[in-house]
Amino acid sequence: MRSTPGRCALLGLAVLLASATGATAGDVELSPFFGVQFAGSFAYPVNGGPSSSGIGLHFGGTANLAVAENWRVELLYSRQEAGLENGKAAPPFAMKLERYMAGIQEEKGDPRTRFFGDFLLGVSRFAPGRNGRDADTLFTVGLSLGLKQALSDRIALRLEGRGFFVSVGSYGTTICNGGCVFFFSGSGLWQGDVSAGVSVAF
Repeated sequence: MRSTPGRCALLGLAVLLASATGATAGDVELSPFFGVQFAGSFAYPVNGGPSSSGIGLHFGGTANLAVAENWRVELLYSRQEAGLENGKAAPPFAMKLERYMAGIQEEKGDPRTRFFGDFLLGVSRFAPGRNGRDADTLFTVGLSLGLKQALSDRIALRLEGRGFFVSVGSYGTTICNGGCVFFFSGSGLWQGDVSAGVSVAF
């Protein structure tokens, strides 16, 4: 299961680009980005106290295809190298957070300035430690709002803010690496990010 999200994302990207064969110029957009991610809070089972990955840099990219006037299908991948803080119990604990998402985007505005919103479904993959073993892959829902400001006919500046709800089930789930060192409490985890990038149209 650990490699399934990556294969699905690559397959989805291939399908998206293949379906664009007959698309007109500008129907396909590729958008690398970087930004800041707020990965949420966890609980540390030794004392039940709160823990946090804090604010960290993340990077990734989107690929989307116009399917109707003002509507696009979009794929998203992002990655953050996080350090879970657990108070005085131990040094920060390394964790990699990856997202594999797909959804629909609506655009409004004129050719130079376009506002957009995304609805996304997919998974978040929490991989603890250096080797990424014992990773948890959890269902995720995402919403975003953003702006595309044209710099030329093919290139635009893309600014975006996203919010995510990661489902962990009614009893929560754990992050394990040899032993279970953190856990999510409650039925879900709220996360978010802000990013900036360049959108290139083909």
